[in-house]
Amino acid sequence: MTTPDYTSRFDGALARRLGDRIADTTPFDVDAFVARATDGIEPLRMKERVVAFADALHATGGSYRAVLDGIVASLGAVEDPDAGGAWADFDLWPFTMFVRRHGLDDVDASLDALGALTRRFTAEFAIRPYLVHHTDATFARLEDWVDAPCPHQRRLVSEGTRPRLPWGERLRDLQADPSPSIALLDRLVDDPSEYVRRSVANHLNDIAKDHPALAVTTAERWRDDDTPHRVRLIRHGMRTLVKAGDPGALAVTGVRADADVHVDAFDASTNVTLGEALTLHARITSHEPAPIDVVVDFVIHHVRANGQTSPKVFKWRRRTLAPGETLTLDKGHGIRRITTRRYYPGTHRVDLQVNGAVRASRTFELHVPDA
Repeated sequence: MTTPDYTSRFDGALARRLGDRIADTTPFDVDAFVARATDGIEPLRMKERVVAFADALHATGGSYRAVLDGIVASLGAVEDPDAGGAWADFDLWPFTMFVRRHGLDDVDASLDALGALTRRFTAEFAIRPYLVHHTDATFARLEDWVDAPCPHQRRLVSEGTRPRLPWGERLRDLQADPSPSIALLDRLVDDPSEYVRRSVANHLNDIAKDHPALAVTTAERWRDDDTPHRVRLIRHGMRTLVKAGDPGALAVTGVRADADVHVDAFDASTNVTLGEALTLHARITSHEPAPIDVVVDFVIHHVRANGQTSPKVFKWRRRTLAPGETLTLDKGHGIRRITTRRYYPGTHRVDLQVNGAVRASRTFELHVPDA
């Protein structure tokens, strides 16, 4: 999920609404909070504004616990366990940031607050310092949340402990040894909520980037119970390894690396100008005597500044082919300016990858105006 850019939302009006919520439950100087929260805020980006709000809460309230109690009291009851969660109430981000930045000395109360807040706005980022500095206490709380009636709390168990959570700091200890989180994922793999199971799959994919063999053996254990939701979860959790052609990941997702399939055709644009699309065409026929799963990806070897190339795998299609069946694929892949990659002109290679193995290759010239 991409974080929405609500920079302008974090303004004086929102600061006053948040301050009023707290003041309704505990003594709190709303005017002083608004002044502190908005002082010099104009050039700040969204997350910087959230930090400014959180620090202003701490500076205004007199004590961390007083402000925290006011925040929790202001939340009210959530009657429906499935209601809210994730990014539902974006305005509450300063509250989770407040707990993240200022609550480490009051662990139990802070974790209680995160358990309540995550039902309205995700606490997956706020809990990470607690995992680092108060590991045992935080894992004890996660053990409780595994069985919580609220799916947002159960999701926090998986999402909050992801070692490579996007936009969150790395959890180096769990990167080195993911076994504590795997023990929790084992209890969530059959969660009744697809929302929770999706997080488990993403967590497994994180583990696969540092411990591919462990991720595969975990998936193999889970695959012992071949329910449809486990099959979907494992496919999603193995996606990085499948794209890399890992034999164990291919096997556990039901894909044979040695499948007898033939590439009848593979064509690509010969010249592409930055901003246009690379067009791809492939035709693949199965020569297996029984139906076979076929996973088709393509790999672009991007030219770098030093003239070397860097491969990037892109998913294309997964299909079950009957004996003798032919799969025809056409695709336009846009090559446009993005913030995460700089394009350089020159000869690029594009590979057709079928069931983890490169079966055909083509080259194209990328033209970059004003390069």
